[in-house]
Amino acid sequence: MHNQLNQSILKWFFLVMISLSWSITGYSSSEDNQKDYSERGSKIRKSKKVKNNRGGGIIRKRKYKQKKDLTNNKDLFFRLNTKKTFESVKKQNTLVFSIGNDKYQRRSGFAPLYECFNDVILLRQIFIHCVKMDPKNIFTNKDLTLSEFKKRIQIFIQKVKSNKEANVIITYSGHGDDDGSLVFVDGGRLRPAELKALVNSFQNDTTLIIDACYSGNNEGPKEMLKGVKKDDYKSNSSRIYASLAHLTAKEIHYRNNNFFKHILRFYKETLEINHKFSGNGYFTGMIGMFFAEYKFKPKENITFNDLVSYITNRGKQYVEYLAMIGHENKEQRMFAQMRLNQQPKILPIQERVTFLNQNHQFILIQKPIVPLGLEPGLSIGVFFPVGDLGKDFKSPAININLHLAYEMDFLLKRFYLVFNAGYLNLSTPSSASKRDVGLNIIIPSLGIKYIPVHTNIFKLTVRLDAGPAFTFARYGSFGAIKEESKSLTDFYFGGEIGFQLKLYRDLHLVVPGKLIYIKYPDSPLYGISTGLGVNYYF
Repeated sequence: MHNQLNQSILKWFFLVMISLSWSITGYSSSEDNQKDYSERGSKIRKSKKVKNNRGGGIIRKRKYKQKKDLTNNKDLFFRLNTKKTFESVKKQNTLVFSIGNDKYQRRSGFAPLYECFNDVILLRQIFIHCVKMDPKNIFTNKDLTLSEFKKRIQIFIQKVKSNKEANVIITYSGHGDDDGSLVFVDGGRLRPAELKALVNSFQNDTTLIIDACYSGNNEGPKEMLKGVKKDDYKSNSSRIYASLAHLTAKEIHYRNNNFFKHILRFYKETLEINHKFSGNGYFTGMIGMFFAEYKFKPKENITFNDLVSYITNRGKQYVEYLAMIGHENKEQRMFAQMRLNQQPKILPIQERVTFLNQNHQFILIQKPIVPLGLEPGLSIGVFFPVGDLGKDFKSPAININLHLAYEMDFLLKRFYLVFNAGYLNLSTPSSASKRDVGLNIIIPSLGIKYIPVHTNIFKLTVRLDAGPAFTFARYGSFGAIKEESKSLTDFYFGGEIGFQLKLYRDLHLVVPGKLIYIKYPDSPLYGISTGLGVNYYF
């Protein structure tokens, strides 16, 4: 009996040891384990096993044989970018608001995360050292409740409204729910419509970067909610999401990940991230990899489209890398296949988006962004003729002006060459003792314009132009004299002082006051013109 008892004890001892050995080695050696890939959208399920999964899903452990990693890190050569790579990047006027939520409270219904504030740190250092933003304009936030977020974002929005020329970047790393809501650490949710209202509350060009599950649902109601009106973002906002629709965002650790860990040297030497950096969100880590590896040309401006294209292609390579590791577990292979369709997208997809600041569509500006310098305009008003000839015509007359200005800032800032096409229509009062006369005058002219006073909302302009005046005269019948017509070509000269008030972005309301002189052979026609118009600057 004693021997049987000893054998039973030994048997159970060996079973426990084998079980412990399996639990330690079976999953921790895998780069695809739950620690490396916690989800940023998984709700806590009531289970004793939930503590093993930071994303909240239940872990079902299955033992499988780990094949040899086909990559050999010693044979790979990564030529990483250095501080010298970004020497030619221009300083940018950008305001940043970043959120990283890790410590989710139990009442939130969501499991804790581990790398979200690391995302904030990484993006901040990229913005400072690569994109050349002022550190004072980057506002970082950690583990916010919904009420804390609402207070801080309103303070940030006031700063944005006081700097109307600044670009705005808002980043979020944390849990997201399946309706597109951003979930804060207390479980409070910022609904898609509320997020849009915040972004739409100011005019500045905005880029939204979200590393959370279901972030793509921020684009509006799903198809099944056809009765709900879609609340669109303003046209001058770009959105870059880690996931779309039902897809999830995950976290990776650098220590056990041969695909990512080489960029840690770039983080330390170029981004000056000196503390122990354990990991990032998969998507945010790809952004770090972009700045570490992308072959920047010295005078090439880099757009957000370049970033997303890189991440998409690099993400597909990562899926192939995971496939090469060779998981025998069917569930693991399924997850690897799912990631192929989990690439980030940029929205909205439009042929042309109008931006307030032409630099908005760029991440890195390494050469000056020179606008076209074209300013078309149209004004409609009245002409008050004076002098000997002018007193014979009705007052006021109709005056229409179409102009196209080209800025010649290489000669003088705010100095323009102007082509003007004017039209005047004058007629004499009906009289029983005189023939009625009607004049249609077309005036193409060339001139110059200068803006001596220039503010954000107001401009004072001075313009001179000259050219031919083509007059088509109609003389009415009078007694035995029949109606007749003739045309004249004479010299025109004009001088203008105008006021421009900003209506919206580069669209201005114009109030011109103009002196017009046309040298006819018998008597000149001259007078004063005024009216209203609009100008738009490209």
